[in-house]
Amino acid sequence: MPPFRLGLIADIQYADCEDGTDFSGSERRYFRNSLKITERAVDCWNAVGVDAVVQLGDIIDGCNSKLQASETALKRVLEVLSRSPAPRFDLVGNHELYNLPRDALERCGLRCGEGRSYYAAHLGDFWEGIFLDPFEVALIGVPQDSPQFVEATETIRTHNPQVLTGARDWFTGLPTEKHRFVPYNGGISQTQLKWLESAVQAAEADSRKVLIFLHVPLYEPATKAKTVVWNAEEILHILHTHRDTVVAVFAGHDHDGGYAVDEAGLHHITMNSPLTAEGDCFAVLECYEGWAHFKAHGRACVESNTLGSGRAYPELILAKDAVNSTSPLSASSEDSSVLQAMGFDSVKAQEALQATGNLDAAACVKELVENSLDAKATRIEVRLRDSGAELLEAVQKGSGDFSTFGFRGEALSAISAMGDLTIATKTKASAASLLCYDRYGKLASTSPIAREVGTTVSVRELFKRLPVRHKEFMRNAKSQVSATLRLIQSYAIAQPQVRFSVIAEKLRGPSAGKATLLCTSGTASDWHQAAAAVLGDAALSKTQKLNISAGPWQVEGLISSPVAGRRSRDAQLFFVNGRPIDAPKRVAKLINDTYHQYNSRAWPLVILSFTAPQGMVDVNVTPDKKQVFLHEEETPGE
Repeated sequence: MPPFRLGLIADIQYADCEDGTDFSGSERRYFRNSLKITERAVDCWNAVGVDAVVQLGDIIDGCNSKLQASETALKRVLEVLSRSPAPRFDLVGNHELYNLPRDALERCGLRCGEGRSYYAAHLGDFWEGIFLDPFEVALIGVPQDSPQFVEATETIRTHNPQVLTGARDWFTGLPTEKHRFVPYNGGISQTQLKWLESAVQAAEADSRKVLIFLHVPLYEPATKAKTVVWNAEEILHILHTHRDTVVAVFAGHDHDGGYAVDEAGLHHITMNSPLTAEGDCFAVLECYEGWAHFKAHGRACVESNTLGSGRAYPELILAKDAVNSTSPLSASSEDSSVLQAMGFDSVKAQEALQATGNLDAAACVKELVENSLDAKATRIEVRLRDSGAELLEAVQKGSGDFSTFGFRGEALSAISAMGDLTIATKTKASAASLLCYDRYGKLASTSPIAREVGTTVSVRELFKRLPVRHKEFMRNAKSQVSATLRLIQSYAIAQPQVRFSVIAEKLRGPSAGKATLLCTSGTASDWHQAAAAVLGDAALSKTQKLNISAGPWQVEGLISSPVAGRRSRDAQLFFVNGRPIDAPKRVAKLINDTYHQYNSRAWPLVILSFTAPQGMVDVNVTPDKKQVFLHEEETPGE
């Protein structure tokens, strides 16, 4: 399943005026250039195909208010952002409140939560985005006779009374830990805190990981003492209580950016501002099951407390125990060194790592299953011992023929480099043999064995010789099994004449034993019947059949009616010429957008089978061949 991709940008602060500085005169600001960077960000997001965009607040600069150009400037930035067809989440920053009353934000085109400034939203199948308002209790953006303004005034009077006396310097003699208590920051109410607790609990109950988004940072080591939410500790207490669910906190506000990991293992990313950047300053966040990958474009995030001039983070792995540095991630170089110590030259070591860049249990199983199908297998059994880390095995019963259709040449050598590969095989015309491969994917030995007709391909101790990759693999062990099961479900529907089974084994510990996760009969008459067997009759009871002939394409399938649906996209399956593939973006977006016009609270069950001449399908877009290029994709979409 492809990741859910987010486009990220903070503190655009556009104004149609000459370059200037901040109020201290120390920070150079490029007001018009920030819009050019935003245009490049949208072009990037469209090229990548992001599923949503998060604009972290301060979309226009406060100087627009003095220029009487607030709505004009906002309209211009929104015109640029609207060039992305992806849904957008806008956060409330202090500069929005310098320019417009709160009740005018949505009227002017900002998408701040449809009447409430803090809210939650599903981000794909495995993630929940929680969007907070750090100016709910503040000296800006609220009426002076409101309880929020009164509370904010008392907070400032208690911690930094110089602000209320009109002093030009708010920080003289003030302890550093109280530097946050200034008018351009704010706080979160007790009501919002209680809501936050319930929102995280709901995500936890739904087995979703959580990303927190707000304009003002929560954790001082990821920013400065002067740019922190007033009651950040209360918020962090809630997040730390759910440390296994909450993964990262994204903020802006501090134009100089920063990054740090707190004592609970939460990643805090403070994004730099395009306003002060000369080059690109935005990011793409890829959300996988259990972890996320932050990909910076330009100086989107730099070392904390360096006034923006520190080293930039080109990428960040956001997961528990992940260690990030300002140089490119070191896993590849460290594991490359291990391979070279095993005898690979540097070029071959890098080729092996690139071939397994996305290799996990499911990717290995895909190679084994496709090889078995190519061998005309009638029965395929997949065994996972310790989530595939100790043993990953595919047993096929059929002719026993062994081919390289499933095993692309580079995949065979890559899997051999990552684990111990053996193949036990027997055909009707030949004796049984055990084939052992060396770490380069070359046949090392052949020995006679006793077995029935068929083939068993085994990979033992996957990634054991590569410490960095092995640690990441083991950290996501549960999700490895889930992804493998979903993969085999897809094959079981696409190949109804084959009997599939998935068996998980654990040899040690209190949960030691064996469990059958999937078992099909292999006697279904067509893929409709196979889908019912795999997903259950109830799942298909409220679906509508689809049968379309469009140009060279034949499309048939099932789609949920608007009265039905699921909480996630776990039952959206696509096939091309009998091959399970990742969802074609254009087709999937059309289906989901149309469905959400009638039911915005659920996702449709979708099973679509595309049939077309081989020349209309390019399966070599990615090494695992799950992402394909459909020529004339717009034809079936129409």
